[in-house]
Amino acid sequence: MAYKRVNRPQRKELLGENVQGLSVSGKILSGASYDREKHRNADFSYADLRNATFRMTDLMETTFEEANLQDSNFRGARLKGCDFYKADCRRGNFQKTLTRLACFEGAILREALFEGANLTEANFNGADLQDAKFFGAILTGATFSGADLRYAVYNEKTVWPEGFVPLDHGAMPIEYLPDEVEEKEEEEEEE
Repeated sequence: MAYKRVNRPQRKELLGENVQGLSVSGKILSGASYDREKHRNADFSYADLRNATFRMTDLMETTFEEANLQDSNFRGARLKGCDFYKADCRRGNFQKTLTRLACFEGAILREALFEGANLTEANFNGADLQDAKFFGAILTGATFSGADLRYAVYNEKTVWPEGFVPLDHGAMPIEYLPDEVEEKEEEEEEE
């Protein structure tokens, strides 16, 4: 069953590297770095987090409702049960994240990277996923009702929900070469 939105109690503002219940709702935090920190149950709703980094950060059950997360980097983060309802995540990096039961309902995820992400039972209903990359993503049990997957790409390692046909929703399968292989080929061409 996909993650359902719930009303969370108000949190008092806490500062620090490893806190639960951090609240920065509505604040301007463009370019902020939360790498390798622990912020479970935090509230980043309505915050301006453009270009923020959350690499390898534990953000379980955190809300990013309607936050501006354009170009933000969550690579390797733990995002289980997070709420990205109507968040603007254009060009967001969600590579290798644990994003089970997350809610991306109505979110803008154009050109987002989900390579190797575990998105089991995630809710993408009504999300804009145009040009998103799902190479090797696990999407078992995820929901895509009303989602726009035009020009999204995936490969043979991508695991879609049972009965879901990505081609019918505009997604395209392509052969994918990992960065290391592409770099090696470029080096060989230069020689």
